Amino acid sequence: MLESASYTHIYASGPGKLHGCMIAYSIDLFEELAHAVAFYDDLSIWEGAADRKGLTRLTKNIGLIVGLKRRGSSTGFIIATTHLFWHPRQSLLLLREIKRFREQHNLTDWPCIIAGDFNFPPTDPAYSLLVGENLTQDQWKKLDESRVVHVSVDSSLNESNISVKIPEDENADPDIMITHSRSACADDALLSNEGVLSLFQRLLPLRSAYEEGQRILRDDSSSNTFGSRFDDTFPLQRIGYYEPMWTSYTHHWKSTLGEVIKQHI
Repeated sequence: MLESASYTHIYASGPGKLHGCMIAYSIDLFEELAHAVAFYDDLSIWEGAADRKGLTRLTKNIGLIVGLKRRGSSTGFIIATTHLFWHPRQSLLLLREIKRFREQHNLTDWPCIIAGDFNFPPTDPAYSLLVGENLTQDQWKKLDESRVVHVSVDSSLNESNISVKIPEDENADPDIMITHSRSACADDALLSNEGVLSLFQRLLPLRSAYEEGQRILRDDSSSNTFGSRFDDTFPLQRIGYYEPMWTSYTHHWKSTLGEVIKQHI
């Protein structure tokens, strides 16, 4: 179908995963300059220390990054798409790999558009870290609670030494539940809250197309749709308030998980 419409595409997936990420583009308008795939499980959160990955869970998730040059021009776009685990580690790695891609191919003046299934709502610390918003007390606490190691990383875990057990709920999203895990220790090389914040602050914050567009719509109309899912603890001035009510609507999860965001240049 894409080829019949004069499109081509780049596709990648994690090893053995049954779904992946694809970027399609018009061959009449663009040509590929370069592309890269970020295999999050293989990347270290500590640059220059390959053996200190800081892994919470093996997910086989990836990020796909493509540089598309306008035909007949020296300008273009960097397009990235991804499927993230809700823990902020993978979103941090994605930003780092995009920065590396831009510098490697001398594309620092090209705007970057990022889309994907992020698996976290606007109230999540990972969202606030991506857009450069200050973290709330609840978000700091959630970061603390996420500092665990899953059995997919530590194969020695069994029923006798699993220290994090949250009962399975048939109505809960399996991507969000923390189960079959233990509390992290120093040897796991997981970042502290301050370490996570410090690394995000070294990278350019993102802007949400949903958030900015719907903020304009709300200001120009009397609609009460946007932001109505929040209470007074999430003020309308906070980035994320104007995200849509949902991008994912299932029996166990109804919220905004997919984003379209862009990087400042």
